[in-house]
Amino acid sequence: MNAKPISENAPMGTGARMTLGCLGVVFTAVGIVAFWFITVNPWINSLRARDWPTAQCTITSSKVGVHSDDDGSSYSADISFEFEANNRSWNSDTYSFYNSSGRRKPAQAIVDRHPVGFQTTCYYNPGRPEHAVIDRSFHWSSMWGALFLLFLLFGVPIFLAGLYGTRKSKPKRQTTPFSNVAHAKKDAAELPDIFSPEWEGPQRLKPESTRLARFAGLAIAALFWNGIIGTIAYFVVADEGGIGICLGLFLLPFVVIGLFLLAGAVHQLLALTNPVVEIALSSGAVSPGQTLDVAWECSGNASRFHKLSIIIEGSEHATYVRGTDTVTDVEVFQTIQVGEMTDSDQMDFGSHSILIPPDMIHSFESTNNKIIWMIKVHGEIRWWPDVEEKFHFRVKPA
Repeated sequence: MNAKPISENAPMGTGARMTLGCLGVVFTAVGIVAFWFITVNPWINSLRARDWPTAQCTITSSKVGVHSDDDGSSYSADISFEFEANNRSWNSDTYSFYNSSGRRKPAQAIVDRHPVGFQTTCYYNPGRPEHAVIDRSFHWSSMWGALFLLFLLFGVPIFLAGLYGTRKSKPKRQTTPFSNVAHAKKDAAELPDIFSPEWEGPQRLKPESTRLARFAGLAIAALFWNGIIGTIAYFVVADEGGIGICLGLFLLPFVVIGLFLLAGAVHQLLALTNPVVEIALSSGAVSPGQTLDVAWECSGNASRFHKLSIIIEGSEHATYVRGTDTVTDVEVFQTIQVGEMTDSDQMDFGSHSILIPPDMIHSFESTNNKIIWMIKVHGEIRWWPDVEEKFHFRVKPA
């Protein structure tokens, strides 16, 4: 087995770190600022206005405002009014705390209900009467601004990646090829955590990731992606009355990605109903040349499986920098068949004794290189998502 001798200290380039940091700041700032102005600030003003005194106001100007830019035209109800408060006359042009720019029809409806000379009730700030409003109600449509909080899911991790990428670790010697067992043993002694006592003795293994976590991750990604694309499409249709061919072709790839994410979330949701295969070992840490007892138990209807396969796999993971990208190569160097069953009774419960070959390399973890041993479970279910689980264990130095 040929592992790549990679430096332990392969920090990200300064340009890449600055780019990540700037992107993280931009994503985070856009999310916070947009959420504040679209949702939070209007909501706070609506709450405050509930305690404001009322006054009789007269509409002095009422028209539909047209706002044109490169993205097209939007419309707003531009209404001004005057009222008496504190023994003097005041003027305001705030019909609502919420941004009314959008479709022409709703803006025109507001203007039609408030012609010049029309008298209605307004609400004013007793401390600053020039701050007055006619419509102080809460508009649920402003909650779409909460979608911008999803920008933080990308912005904060990207910013942290750029921030912590600037920290240079102390120079270390290069990682030796894993075929050099003597050096690998020395490295393992420097990293005792992977051989901690908690791995010793019989134990029931935990899966690498839970089905619920995988479903939640895909669901959040699908909601984020489709929420953004759906919002864009909604406002385009609302403002323009439809989507043109050019814009439709531009949005098509993004819609397809959203559908794939949604299909993945649904697929993982269906997988939640699958039987659960649990794995137990005679010891969570075994040395090369020793025998390992592997037991499995199926919770649920094992007869749903068309075939159940259990294997032990040893793999080498090498991380290195290629140009401006950080990549990880994975090479499987050992596969041991534990069992391949088609009979439901064998799938329901069973155990096998497996010999770990004496010439195998033990588990290893460093910054850029890892030797990982795991038990992989694959359960085939016809016309339904398959069961795919991974369970880690340790192989100690001989």
